[in-house]
Amino acid sequence: APTRAALERYADGVNAWIAGHHGALPLEFELLGHRPEPWKPADSLVWGKLMALQLGLNFRTEALRAELVRILSPEQIAELWPDYPETGPNIVETAKHAANQPTPAAGSREKPIGFASRDDLAWPWRQDVPQSASNAWVVSGARTKSGKPLLANDPHLAFSAPILWYLARVETPQLTVTGATVPGVPFFILGHNGKVAWGMTSAQTDQQDLFIERRTAPGRDTYDTPDGPRKFDSRDEIIHVKSAPDSKVTVRVSDHGPILYDRPAWTLGSQRDVGEIAVALSDESLGPRDGTAEALYRMAHASSAEELRDAARFLVEPQQNLLFADTDGHIGYVPAGTTPIRRSGDGEYARAGWDGRHDWVGAIPFDRLPSIFDPASGRIVSANNRIIDDGYPYFLGKSWASPYRAQRILDMLGERRDLSVERFADMQHDTLSLMARDLLPLMTAFEPKQAALKPVLDQLRAWDGEMARDRAEPLIFTAWLRNLNAAIYADELKDQFREYFRLRPLFVKSVLTGEPQWCDDITTSAHTETCAEILENSLAAALRYLSRMFGDNSSDWRWGAAHRAQFKNRILEHVPLLRARADLSIATDGGDGTVNRGTTAVGQDAQPFDHIHGAGFRAVYDLSDLDNSRFIIATGQSGNVLSRHYRDQMEAWRDAGMLTIAGSRAELVRRRAELLTLVPK
Repeated sequence: APTRAALERYADGVNAWIAGHHGALPLEFELLGHRPEPWKPADSLVWGKLMALQLGLNFRTEALRAELVRILSPEQIAELWPDYPETGPNIVETAKHAANQPTPAAGSREKPIGFASRDDLAWPWRQDVPQSASNAWVVSGARTKSGKPLLANDPHLAFSAPILWYLARVETPQLTVTGATVPGVPFFILGHNGKVAWGMTSAQTDQQDLFIERRTAPGRDTYDTPDGPRKFDSRDEIIHVKSAPDSKVTVRVSDHGPILYDRPAWTLGSQRDVGEIAVALSDESLGPRDGTAEALYRMAHASSAEELRDAARFLVEPQQNLLFADTDGHIGYVPAGTTPIRRSGDGEYARAGWDGRHDWVGAIPFDRLPSIFDPASGRIVSANNRIIDDGYPYFLGKSWASPYRAQRILDMLGERRDLSVERFADMQHDTLSLMARDLLPLMTAFEPKQAALKPVLDQLRAWDGEMARDRAEPLIFTAWLRNLNAAIYADELKDQFREYFRLRPLFVKSVLTGEPQWCDDITTSAHTETCAEILENSLAAALRYLSRMFGDNSSDWRWGAAHRAQFKNRILEHVPLLRARADLSIATDGGDGTVNRGTTAVGQDAQPFDHIHGAGFRAVYDLSDLDNSRFIIATGQSGNVLSRHYRDQMEAWRDAGMLTIAGSRAELVRRRAELLTLVPK
């Protein structure tokens, strides 16, 4: 009831403004000639569903694997996604496996089913989506100057202007909550309430599966199940289109979820045609019960770390690594959300839905998730790295981020006992790339035939790995690694190359250390290319590209000239006279493998080094004095392009500046804060 009331009161407030406002609407509405319809509690709830789909990248990978089945062997496909390094850090450092827990069946041995043809129009969600990423770490009072815990969090999402987040402090007679909100939702997503603070990162767990439904006959609206043929559930949805007729969409649903598309398919190996199929998406967020809003409400009202952890049991999707601390000195972690238990297999490929062998048979119980409370090490670190080792008796997933950011955070924490808010803020802006340090000894381990490459190789060998915007080495390294990826697998992946194309450091490392067959260009038959050859050729090509872009004098090249954070206004960027003011851009440090995440758009041909994804919000929580906590967002508080607050945090965000959100009303007035008074009717 309290959560429902919060949703309803929020909608009432939005609708009161809409009903009572008679002047001009915000610029975007005026340009579109659109007046907003009344807000509903369901509109707030759907924000969580959309976020779950945005962060849930697993089904896209399953679809890509199903298409690669046509052109690669299962062994080659497995090599494209190397296992998480055994030396890489886990969030749960020591596995404590409870007795009498069921062990999931091993992966199915049947041949994976591949899609027989590709139709780009059938994949409207497919895009160059960077890996989701975030950082969070917490330490106990034994490691800090104050003797109380510290918690840092910077969630990484795609950039836009305005940024997703809106900073707020809400005070009521019963409660004060401070941190990150989002427009459209009456809850704090991240923050503190004076007693407990919490942060999140994407858990990277496997909460989605693609199931192939076999039609009973071509053109029939029935599909095979273990219990015989069944009819698809069906409904029509109407989409109203401005200045055009309504569009009707027929949504069909099987036992496994909504149908994404239809196409023919075959089984690899025997090439056995399984006939006309429909592909369904099983997704935890699409289920009938989702308590995520309830979880957020309860988390904001928690009075201790234990209460906050208990509130998190209502979270469904997206599953989040939840790190928390309280003023009593406790710290903890739980991967909050619902992870399915499969009858067999691990969800790596799209699976047959007609025999029931891979169906979901439940979910991992919340109390059996690999949680941590007051660890002896006094630290918990999450950077989308693996949650726990393979001894854990349930399958969580395989799509962990490379371990570089997590390892760098652990290195910076070390065994220090003097950690402070300022030190944590500095760590969030760290630009040392362990990825570059790991790959460069392998990439530079050849003697070039082209003499012009020798000074560049020497320059990279001497580089310390700092992805600083005023240096040339980050630009050369990233351009080289981008070209190297293309040289390694573009020939094998053919028309699926763009879907897989990233910097892929773990795969590149595996090729250079033990799978050199990928270095051969299979489109040539007269010569077998070696890794040394493609390393040299891809470096030479990168230098030619950079010369065209930035001039022939490499001493003038700067990472910041190419690596600019791009914040585009999704409506006003299409209006020529307003685009220059609405779209924001700033040269930034960092890269794909740094704690200060500067994810690049290497998959696109134009401006491949644009910084398009990263920490739009940063926070450091001081549990000795939560008013001393620090915050920043990437653009500004206002969505109005004419406001000075539209972009006034951008340089501070880039240059390690942070804000406090504290002080009495009188103190804020003395500091010349702007005051907005809302008078209820």
